Amino acid sequence: MIEGALTFRSVLFRLTGVAAETLTASAPFVYLVPQNSLLPPDDLEQRFAAIEAAFLHRMTDQPGLDYLGTRPDRVVRRGTLTAVSDYLRTDHMAGAFLTEEVAVDMRRWLGSSAPRLPPRR
Repeated sequence: MIEGALTFRSVLFRLTGVAAETLTASAPFVYLVPQNSLLPPDDLEQRFAAIEAAFLHRMTDQPGLDYLGTRPDRVVRRGTLTAVSDYLRTDHMAGAFLTEEVAVDMRRWLGSSAPRLPPRR
């Protein structure tokens, strides 16, 4: 998944010719941990730290890679439920993680230049 995230923009450009500067990205994702989660926030924090280390190591090894045109120095950090409670219900949550992950609106990005794929069989 890390490799895909770090090559997504360049692959799309190669396939479509549309530059990353024209993309419309969502706000960064917030992951909430429910109180009945299989893994508590402390365990998830350790797993996210390992993912972040692998992500940053890969970017160091390959300076030409980027995440949608950016090279963040962090990809996830533990947040507080208070920080997200203005816009998310947190009464059944045990923790929150703030990420650099975003979604891309492909229809808006590609517009009329979107390739037409044949229907699935």
